[in-house]
Amino acid sequence: ERTPVSLSASSTAPKLELEIANLSAGGMQVRAKAPIDDALRTGMGVKVEIEIADGRRVLQGKVAWVAGQRPGEGPRVPDSFGIEFDSALPARDRELLEQIRQGHAEPKSIVITLES
Repeated sequence: ERTPVSLSASSTAPKLELEIANLSAGGMQVRAKAPIDDALRTGMGVKVEIEIADGRRVLQGKVAWVAGQRPGEGPRVPDSFGIEFDSALPARDRELLEQIRQGHAEPKSIVITLES
């Protein structure tokens, strides 16, 4: 189940200020507050670091889609992209995502790193 959220995030390369627009156990929609670099491509590996009160969790995934990159289709939400988490995500990480989604946990920071 996808839930609309408004969580601040950042990326390391390219350096972008981001907002997580919705979140589920399977992934998230991310909006950039500036134009997305052309280097962002579907299928790229992604590392999502979530800092919480008791430490830091690192979730692996990939870019599932990038707005405007499908031929013949305009972007529904400009400067946004989707992240799909690995299906082998540990249960404790899925539980953390569920807690954040339901508003029971508030991340201190979220950093998204694109892996080429």
